[in-house]
Amino acid sequence: MGDHILHRPAGAAALGRPVRLILYGVAATSASNAWAVGAATTISTGPAFELHWNGSKWTNMVSPNPGDTSKMFAVAASSAGNVWAVGEFTSDPSGAEHRTLAFHC
Repeated sequence: MGDHILHRPAGAAALGRPVRLILYGVAATSASNAWAVGAATTISTGPAFELHWNGSKWTNMVSPNPGDTSKMFAVAASSAGNVWAVGEFTSDPSGAEHRTLAFHC
């Protein structure tokens, strides 16, 4: 069925249908500060995603998506306020021209 990022505390209501995500990288500095990055939908189409875990829930962060297709491949964090994610994007319909994508928060 594909990879999903889900966290359901004991006794919590069941989640709806998960969004299909391709997970490429995870970094954490503590039990209440973790980041996950990747791409939504399939390997060839869709936006990059960045999710933040605050100890109780995942939050979808605003991720740069300058092209038609973008992916975040890796994430590194040294603190809650110093996180870098890197990947690539393309605006070329053939997907032949890839450009670097970097995001800091």
